[in-house]
Amino acid sequence: MLITKTIFVKNRDRIERGAVTGALPDFTSIIQIMTKKNTMGLVTPLVKWLSATILAASLAACGANDSGSSLATAAVTKTADSNTAKDTRSNKAAMHLPTFSEVKFSPPVLSSTDTTKAVLKTAGQPKGLVGGYLYPQWIWNSHRINVCWDNPSGWDETERNWTKEAVTGAWDANSDVTFVDWTKCPVFGESPPYLGIRMLIMSGKPVTRQLGEAGIGWNQNIKLNLDFASYETGCTATSMKEMCVKNEAIHEFGHLLAFIHEQDRPDTPTACIDQVLKDDPDYKIMTGGAVLGPWDAGSIMNYCTPGGFFNGARGLTAGDITMVQKYYGKPGSKIYSVFTANDPPIVSIQDSKTFADVADSITIPNADGFILRHFFATPDGNKVAYTLFNQQKGSSVLGYIDTQTDTLKGQKAIVEEVVDMKMSGDSKYAYVVWKQGAAGGLRAYDLSTLAVAWDLPITGAKQIVAQRNTSGQRLYVVRNSGTGSAQSIVVVDTNSHTQIASYSAGTARSQPLVAGATPDEKTLYLADPGPDNQLAPFMANLDTQSGQYNVLQPISPADASVHDLHVLDSNQVLLGTNKKGIAPLIYTVATGSFSAITGGIPSNWSLPYVYSPDGKTVFTMGQYWDGNIPYYSFIRLDSYRMNQATTPVVWDGSNHPVWSVGFGQDVVSRPFAVIYR
Repeated sequence: MLITKTIFVKNRDRIERGAVTGALPDFTSIIQIMTKKNTMGLVTPLVKWLSATILAASLAACGANDSGSSLATAAVTKTADSNTAKDTRSNKAAMHLPTFSEVKFSPPVLSSTDTTKAVLKTAGQPKGLVGGYLYPQWIWNSHRINVCWDNPSGWDETERNWTKEAVTGAWDANSDVTFVDWTKCPVFGESPPYLGIRMLIMSGKPVTRQLGEAGIGWNQNIKLNLDFASYETGCTATSMKEMCVKNEAIHEFGHLLAFIHEQDRPDTPTACIDQVLKDDPDYKIMTGGAVLGPWDAGSIMNYCTPGGFFNGARGLTAGDITMVQKYYGKPGSKIYSVFTANDPPIVSIQDSKTFADVADSITIPNADGFILRHFFATPDGNKVAYTLFNQQKGSSVLGYIDTQTDTLKGQKAIVEEVVDMKMSGDSKYAYVVWKQGAAGGLRAYDLSTLAVAWDLPITGAKQIVAQRNTSGQRLYVVRNSGTGSAQSIVVVDTNSHTQIASYSAGTARSQPLVAGATPDEKTLYLADPGPDNQLAPFMANLDTQSGQYNVLQPISPADASVHDLHVLDSNQVLLGTNKKGIAPLIYTVATGSFSAITGGIPSNWSLPYVYSPDGKTVFTMGQYWDGNIPYYSFIRLDSYRMNQATTPVVWDGSNHPVWSVGFGQDVVSRPFAVIYR
């Protein structure tokens, strides 16, 4: 059945809203590989195995040709040519890289009618800042957004470059969003479909057909005027054209991010509405959006800007920046990865959007004879704390990296073995579980001085459950004293530094529970490996207020060997597994189902480490074994919703980069940390 579209005609652009005939297509594609050589001259072993020809074919298949892809191909070719004589592994067959299948997450936002009040209530800002207007239900889950040109030609190359410069210099530069590809679109309707936004160069008023993520799969979703011959003809002047192209591009890409016109807000001054209706009597106001902060006269999304829309170069106002950062995060997110094959270890620092080096590698000092065991970022993103362990002496070292300057700021010798480490919710403390002989306990280190803040003996302490909010006053510690011992969750008050409760949980087992807290810290979800000498793992939960423990159901597959656990929300739990050939699992509490977030993982790969800073983007570390040597690949996966409004998130993985890093030594507990702004 064909559903009629409603067209809203704007003063300078249009937004078409409506439904397509039938369901949008299922998008599948091949992930891109971004390879690199770090500043210390370390070339990843995985990269050496990749064939430049196969890589190029893979990239062509997914229709993506951004600058990262081109660099990747060149890097692989150079590596293969320059290392053939030195590396016997360079002649191995190319690895079969993961493909991606659908997994549905809970919707991260509600419909606009449900969120408007909440956004208004929580959008308090310092006096002087201004806000915006948007449809939260169409905010992109993926922060890496593909865009392509349907009809590029020779005459408009300069204008297309201006468009890219304007968009990347405004929205990219001020948020965690990155727009990629910018090449000629594949033919519409061909398989696989293009997972991104298609742009058409045309005459007349600019058009954004579908707001935000709803534009995926639409033909000619954004229509841009780059010559101004029949629209705003004053922009054809040489002195005006670049400014007009860039102003138009920033505005239309604001719509692409689900931001609607500022003059459509319910608190818009009457004089502005009168002027808009005078210029365009057919203007239709879009209602039901979420209001953020006070009305912004200068917003790039506002027709009523002083002097007119094309009266000088336009950028983002403080209100525009506040809005894009609220919904898409701040710029400057970084990945810190550890090369443990080096002695001492080396920390490599990349941008989490582009995977480009953003700082020189850091060498961890005083690490001779030590292995790096823990590596975690503080919630505020200002530090990455780590521990080193000396197996012969049974002693440890605690230190941290200042992420503002990307320098090492301090180290602290610890006479005991550090078994686990987590950061406090307010980022002030590093909590560690330590043991020495039969003794053990929980200790807090002040991260500003690395001095001991307090210490609490807890025999058998094994794992700390990470705090999820800045005001948390409790810690939950998994206690397991070894083979045949009962397990429990110890509750510690961080103000009095005392144990206030202990709840029995799980089976008598030498391997401890893997646990994580919901964002409100009212529930712990537990992956229990089951009794010793049995393959019967199961999921359970614990009410942190009452201590009520509930067995939920067996983990499927039973041999998944859950290694890491991160709770996304009250209904979704992300599980990292040691099982080769299977990706991280999503456990959906309501349905009791387990689903892998990707398909097609090679049979000799496992992805045991998982982290999701926002419940949408998943960072994981893939592990590949060559004989007895482990290698790792860092993977960032973003999600796309294939349909608009309240449909669930669909994980696809197409066109997402994989950064491969080789480690040739010890397997560390968590060899990466993410600073997510």
